[in-house]
Amino acid sequence: MKDATYDGPGSQDLTTWDRIADRYIELADHRATSSFHHLTDFFHERLRPLSGKSVLDVGCGHGWLAHSLADQGAEVTGVDGSESMITQARSRYPNLTFHTADLVGGLGPARAVAGYDAMVARFSLQCIADLDGLLRDVIVALRPGGLFLASMPHPAFYMRERVEDPVTKERYRKVTGYLEHEIRILPDFGGHRYFHRPVSWYIKSFARHGMHLDDMREPPQHPDTAGNRKRDEWTDFEKWWSTIPVFLGLGFRKAAAG
Repeated sequence: MKDATYDGPGSQDLTTWDRIADRYIELADHRATSSFHHLTDFFHERLRPLSGKSVLDVGCGHGWLAHSLADQGAEVTGVDGSESMITQARSRYPNLTFHTADLVGGLGPARAVAGYDAMVARFSLQCIADLDGLLRDVIVALRPGGLFLASMPHPAFYMRERVEDPVTKERYRKVTGYLEHEIRILPDFGGHRYFHRPVSWYIKSFARHGMHLDDMREPPQHPDTAGNRKRDEWTDFEKWWSTIPVFLGLGFRKAAAG
């Protein structure tokens, strides 16, 4: 699908993220049940014990996940393409190391570290126009047996129209064109683009670069409207909402040394 708004190199994405950085950070800091925090437990669970582990946060934004992992004892480095995001990260977490690099071209200065134990990419892979350059660097910088953990909008269900049958009252999400690659614009934060790709595409791309699927998570969605109410206090709509995952967690492992 040709995108009429963005018709240039990947650098235009970086310009957009610099422009919307303040809005993004404001939302990330104040929406506790939002997508910013979904699947954080997945990263912590798979990386425990974190103490002493070398972790690279790929697409680290303003650094809150890097800080969260470092708080548990990990030695964390962050890398992001947005100068504005990295400026915020360095200001907030001066004890951590952050690099700027256009991830379309790879890890930049972050690649120089030999043998990261793990890498995390929290809702960033879908915002990178081409992953080959990044994954070529990842397989070199990740130690044998190391993990690459990613979260992303679920390609099957995220931003899919919610439909209620007028007769049966059955609710569902309308999934069309799932296998087609598309560029979509997210209106949140001022309008950045993300790249819709089916799950199989990610699995094959990582495999092509020497990393194979190790884990997959499709957590139930906690409705923002539910707040702190218990599930048995939710409305029928909120209960239905929670049964269709709109976020996806994937874990890939580099083969151990033979």
